[in-house]
Amino acid sequence: MEIEKLKQLLTLSWKKDTCSPGLRDKWNEENPSLGQCAITSLIVNDLFGGKIMRCMASSGSHYYNIIGNELVDLTIEQFLGDIPQYESGEERTREYLLGNEDTKNRYMLLNKNLQGLIRKNVFNIELSRIQNQSVRKSTETILDMIPDYFYEIPASSSGKYHPIFSLGEGGLVRHVKVAMRILEEMFRDEAFGTYDDYTKDLIRMALMLHDGFKSGKTNSGHTCSEHPVIMSEFILDNKDKLLISEEDAQFVSRLILTHMGPWNKDKAGNVIMPVPKTREELLVHLCDYMASRNFLNVSFENNEICDSVDREKSLALSKNR
Repeated sequence: MEIEKLKQLLTLSWKKDTCSPGLRDKWNEENPSLGQCAITSLIVNDLFGGKIMRCMASSGSHYYNIIGNELVDLTIEQFLGDIPQYESGEERTREYLLGNEDTKNRYMLLNKNLQGLIRKNVFNIELSRIQNQSVRKSTETILDMIPDYFYEIPASSSGKYHPIFSLGEGGLVRHVKVAMRILEEMFRDEAFGTYDDYTKDLIRMALMLHDGFKSGKTNSGHTCSEHPVIMSEFILDNKDKLLISEEDAQFVSRLILTHMGPWNKDKAGNVIMPVPKTREELLVHLCDYMASRNFLNVSFENNEICDSVDREKSLALSKNR
């Protein structure tokens, strides 16, 4: 994540209850960074490392960051033009800041707000393709409920069975994005069947959520054989929170349950999931299968698929082969 993107998300995450208690009565949405400096410096340190610094400002002590040789102060706008006394800044440790119980609690709350916004932004492009509002909101509801690790882990714990783009931090999210992109291409080709717009949206929902419990209900550190069962049951267990009918929830659940295709057994060799049979089930399986082929080479920029390719570079590489 770039620092400017973080600032945009933090601006939406700063709230009155994350403001320092002594300034809370003065906090308003026109000056959202007021009283947020200590906990913001911790968030920046989480993501970019560097040093947490403390200096004096017009309202008292002020915290900011040093990353490399660059001064980063995401809450300077709270001073409405006044400049903190950076020249007298002194380093402070995370332990020092988190030793204050109020700061610790506000930091945890700000981090929760931030992670919630990050989740909602991860699949913005994919969610925008869901035309039906009830299906889209139902998808967002489940995305908000699945484990945090979904947004962090690679698609493959061993690195053997998925392409390079789906490895490393956030690899599972990138795998889902590629599967979703393949789905859109399949929808354009009538050889794979035609679907009404609402059915397309339900298929999109299922594919976006299919790996929500890839490592189990808690992060086991490896792929859980039963993850389609867990996710499909989770949909049904929470159907009352969704804006789609019970029949549609059953449909989405079935697409998720069968997405593994012939790989439907546990480690003991017991069949634990049905194989896909309907054309919708086969479509979801095929998109997931193709997105996991390790010969794929999909370029990403800021966790989004790059549609443009450096053609001259590609041609040069092909000539040298």
